[in-house]
Amino acid sequence: MDGWDEQVESLKDGGIVQYDFRTEENKTKKLPSDFSLVQWNIERGIKLEEILDTLCILMKSADILIVQEIDLFCRRSAYKNVLFEIAKATQTHAVFFCEFEELDSDLRKEEHAVGPLSAPADSSDVQRPPRHFHGNAIFSKCVPLRAPTVIFHRVQPVNWNVGGSVYREPRRGRRGALRVTVFSSDRSDSRTPPLVLYNCHLEVFCGGLDRVRQLGDCILDAHELTMDYTRTWKGKSAALLRPAYIIAGDLNTMAHGIVRFSNRYGTDRLKLLSMGESEACWLQRKFLNAGMLYNVKGCCPLSYRFPFYVLSNVYELLLNNSLVWTLLYGFSFQAIWKLKAAVTELCFYDTGDKYQSVTLNNAQYNGLVQGKLDWVLLSNLTTVSHTLPHDQADVLAALRASQSMTEAPKIERDGYVLFNDTYRDSDHKGIWIKVHQNTEPGPPSSCYPPYGALYSHSITPALCLLGTRCCLAAAAAFAVYKYLVK
Repeated sequence: MDGWDEQVESLKDGGIVQYDFRTEENKTKKLPSDFSLVQWNIERGIKLEEILDTLCILMKSADILIVQEIDLFCRRSAYKNVLFEIAKATQTHAVFFCEFEELDSDLRKEEHAVGPLSAPADSSDVQRPPRHFHGNAIFSKCVPLRAPTVIFHRVQPVNWNVGGSVYREPRRGRRGALRVTVFSSDRSDSRTPPLVLYNCHLEVFCGGLDRVRQLGDCILDAHELTMDYTRTWKGKSAALLRPAYIIAGDLNTMAHGIVRFSNRYGTDRLKLLSMGESEACWLQRKFLNAGMLYNVKGCCPLSYRFPFYVLSNVYELLLNNSLVWTLLYGFSFQAIWKLKAAVTELCFYDTGDKYQSVTLNNAQYNGLVQGKLDWVLLSNLTTVSHTLPHDQADVLAALRASQSMTEAPKIERDGYVLFNDTYRDSDHKGIWIKVHQNTEPGPPSSCYPPYGALYSHSITPALCLLGTRCCLAAAAAFAVYKYLVK
């Protein structure tokens, strides 16, 4: 059975599996300051052949691959070791975090089947693997991925060890993020500081506020690493260069639209507090933008940007401070203060349009369940995606020929290329982005977009948000008026 080895035999939830299929030639190469990255949720690897075709095309150009929902020996993915197959086909070094050991049970639906007991029951005498696993992985074409670490989320909205049966997915394990590091010794310029990569798959059966807490675990971890790095090298280098961070993954930012009315996917107060706005837009406006006005350019009072600049400052001061997060969103004052400080210092941003850059559109609901669920958050890096249509034309042509890309890439809108736009290979679109790591002394704010991270190029989400808030204010005013005139 391909891929069933000692690592898998002894694997438990929370464990790490590694494969190294890099070519001898690639093992001698270093990672340059300009490199490209692919982020994709492959829906367990159910359509593995198509997925491998697409990834092999992309890895002709890409250096790093970050993937969610990888099955090991599950029936729904033909009992394949999907991790092994991807690493072998793409000739990469793979690091896998086993998030869950999937338990076979007649409670499972066909689309969640992991073994012979899952519906419909399989009574054949064919030998099946005795255990089944599921998780996320990071792949590298040239350089080794070092110091693999699992960051378990402090907030676990679902206790899968006892509550999996409720969702008809019995399993053992808990949500976490995988962290790996590319050291300076593996860079083209050995003076380049470390590059730290995170792979996240946030909980779907909860509300947006718990997802903020889980994302915050990665941001706080990155902040701690930065503090340690600064303490270690301060005074030893005349010009301190800071590490770069990428948090990529499926953040499941979907608690909007009709999902607000679901007791499974919208379980907290945010489904009401974010009315008129998608969860991705809310995450950008309220959380990722928190405190970032200190890192954007000011502007001349005569500039058309000036009114927006002033309003943003007033909004941040009065309506997005730590006290509001404590009273309205239920965070402890100390926790949100610490988290906002980390956000402000590390300056994470995603280049995409938070409204128009749709990476999931569930066909079962006729477009009513869709949104930007997949993110690539950058710190101390900038995008150079404007070069993709030119120096990677052969890869784009191959993606079109394979039908993995049918639309023209909207690089000016998103800063990256979306592929699998017909959802042929997976229920998620993938992201292909080219970035440049900062190699000059200075804080991460030097790489932050000068006028702030993009909310949306479209005026529609802003109008929806404003209209909803005006309606709520009018309703409140009318209620007060009726009360006073009694």
